[in-house]
Amino acid sequence: MHAQSPDFSLSIDPPVLQITAEPPADVEAKINIRNNSDKAVDLDILIKMFKQVSGGSGMVEFTGDALNDEQKAIKDTIKVYDGELVVTKVGLSAQEAKDLTIKLNLDKNVPRGDYYFSLIFLSSSLQDDQKEVSKALGGITTNLIVSIGKPGPDSGQISEFSVPFFLASGPVPFTLLVQNNGENYITPSGSITITDIFGRHLGKVDILPQHILVGGRRYLTDPKSASINGQNDHNLVVWPEKFLSGLYSAELNLKLSDKGPSFKRSVMFLSVPLYLVFAISLFTFVLLGILIRIRSRIKKNSNKSRN
Repeated sequence: MHAQSPDFSLSIDPPVLQITAEPPADVEAKINIRNNSDKAVDLDILIKMFKQVSGGSGMVEFTGDALNDEQKAIKDTIKVYDGELVVTKVGLSAQEAKDLTIKLNLDKNVPRGDYYFSLIFLSSSLQDDQKEVSKALGGITTNLIVSIGKPGPDSGQISEFSVPFFLASGPVPFTLLVQNNGENYITPSGSITITDIFGRHLGKVDILPQHILVGGRRYLTDPKSASINGQNDHNLVVWPEKFLSGLYSAELNLKLSDKGPSFKRSVMFLSVPLYLVFAISLFTFVLLGILIRIRSRIKKNSNKSRN
């Protein structure tokens, strides 16, 4: 993950830390933070709990400081180490990188489930009234997903799998909305296979694996469309084929996780190219004109014969 501004440039790896532990346990994870600019930076380290926002965008928001006892206990046990020292600040010289260690000491009484935290490295030069974390431009974040206890069975559903039935041309946009009904986050994966009415395989689009937090839902996308999906109302899975004509079937094969469960869904769509629509319309118009003229002549001849 990268963060840039006129004054600094930071990167952090990995952007998401996933920790699974059976308490009591001491666990740790490594991160690398790098100052890519030519100026030294001083960073405050903040820890905020987050949740997935509703609507299916996959975006997250901070929950604030109103945590229950279990959430607060886990937050308080998260420590950042620079070597052997616990730190709440870190300084980086120009072009310097540091390996930091995130450690958690989990009590045996910690309730089973998922807990989501952001570790925010925020520019110390910001004024206090600028340190509203959700709006700050002077920092970078790595997200920490802590799963306590033995993971339960993954559970979820496909809330929507659809495509516009009529298309004049490609690319073809599929809407895929997945709901997580389980006790732990899931990372669905799969693909959409497109065939014509004769069953011939025409294309395949892979689903980009993306986290869906407990109780959340998310519109999934494909790897190639991930960078452009912000231009739409929601993320889409896009089959890039542009030249289409006829009736097509699209079959979705989706797994909620490596352990399953698996789902299959099918939709159909029809493509009639605009030039073909224009040609059919023109032919119909000409044919109607001819029929009207023939009918008029028949009517005239009929009138003459009567006279």
